[in-house]
Amino acid sequence: MSKKYKGKPCVYCESKESNGTDHVIAREFFPLNQRANLPKVPSCDECNSIKSSLEHYAITVLPFGSKHEDAKDMLKNLAPKRLKKNKKLQRELQNKSERIWLKSSSDLIVPSMTFPIKGDKLKQLFAMIVRGLYWHNWKLILPINYFVEIYTLNLEGLIYFRDNLLLQAPSNFIEQDFGKGVFHYRATKGDEDLGISAWEMFFYNGMTIAGHKNQIIFFCCLTGPEEILDETTIN
Repeated sequence: MSKKYKGKPCVYCESKESNGTDHVIAREFFPLNQRANLPKVPSCDECNSIKSSLEHYAITVLPFGSKHEDAKDMLKNLAPKRLKKNKKLQRELQNKSERIWLKSSSDLIVPSMTFPIKGDKLKQLFAMIVRGLYWHNWKLILPINYFVEIYTLNLEGLIYFRDNLLLQAPSNFIEQDFGKGVFHYRATKGDEDLGISAWEMFFYNGMTIAGHKNQIIFFCCLTGPEEILDETTIN
C-alpha cells in the first residue's frame, strides 16, 4: 500500500485511521479493460466493509435499469454469478419483479420487467462516494458533521438543480467520466465554506424507473453545515 494512503484519517468517517485504500467507485462496476486509474482514497476497515456491502447490492441491481452497453454485458455475464451467491437478493428480485409494457425511444410499445430497488441503500452508497470524490478532487475531508443529502431527480429536476446550484460556482467546477458513461459526475464547491458542494452523478448513463413515466432518474447531492439544510428545497 502506498504511503500516500497509510495512516491517514478515513475519508468516510474521519474518526479512524486508514489501514487500507478504497476505490471510490468499485472496480466491479467496470469491464476489465476499463478499471485502470480509478480514484482511490484512505479508508478504515469498518467503512470499507460497509461500502463493499452497498456496492455488492448496487452492482447487481443498477444494470437492470439501464440500456448502457456495459450494463447489458454485466447482466449477461456477471449478474447471474452474483445472484447465485446471494440467494436472498435473488429471491427478492424474482418474487417482486413484474412484467410491464413501456414506450421505447422510437415510440414502440415493448415488453419489459420491473425490479424492486432499495433507494436507501443506493443513497447511502452515493453519500459515501461523494465523501470519497471530495477528497479525491480537493484533498480535503468533508467534515463529518456536515450533511450529505442525496436526491433522486428526473430530467426536469436535474436541469433546475444544474441552473440554480451546480453551476453557481463555475471557478470550482469539475466534470469527470469513468468507463465511457459507466460512472459520470459533475461537482462544484463554495469559495468561502469549502464544505458546501453540489454534485450530479449517474451510473450507466442513468437509471430508467418504471412508475415515473419511464423517466431516467439521476442522483444529485448537496453537502454543507446543518444550519443551511432547511434553507435548501429540492423537489
